Amino acid sequence: MATDPLTALRLPVEPVEPRPEFAAELRRRIERTLMPAANPTAVPAREQTVTPYMAVSDARAAIAWYKEIFGAVDATEPIIMDDGRVGHAEFQIGDSVIMISDEWPEMNVIGPTARGGSTTAFIISVPDVDTTFSAAIESGATVERPVEDQVYGSRAGWLVDPWGHRWNVGTPIS
Repeated sequence: MATDPLTALRLPVEPVEPRPEFAAELRRRIERTLMPAANPTAVPAREQTVTPYMAVSDARAAIAWYKEIFGAVDATEPIIMDDGRVGHAEFQIGDSVIMISDEWPEMNVIGPTARGGSTTAFIISVPDVDTTFSAAIESGATVERPVEDQVYGSRAGWLVDPWGHRWNVGTPIS
């Protein structure tokens, strides 16, 4: 008579002690998956785990533009250096803080225009993409890709702000 291959499943469970290396690696993987990416006490309350830092040719004008177009608000007072350049400032759009400074070519801190183009992009959700996008273009941004309905469920377009930073401006489609 043939033996039932599922007999082992009917036997009482007998715990097995895992190899220490396996247990340590499993613990690391579980912690990485279930625990925050960074120690939450190491992130200032007004910032995210990753906070963008922009360099621009005129930080004062850029901050004013972001306030007008994206509804940004000051998160800190700007630090103005002896030569009049903005050494550091922070503004907030929604729940995101963005840090910004004027260019410091002597320290290789230059914006996208001086560098020859942006190497990153910002994704921003706004209540009305068409209104925000039009206002940005009227205020000096250039269209990279026009606003249109996207297959991923947003109405969005790409623009480049007057300082060379790329923005994907979008509104979820209801």
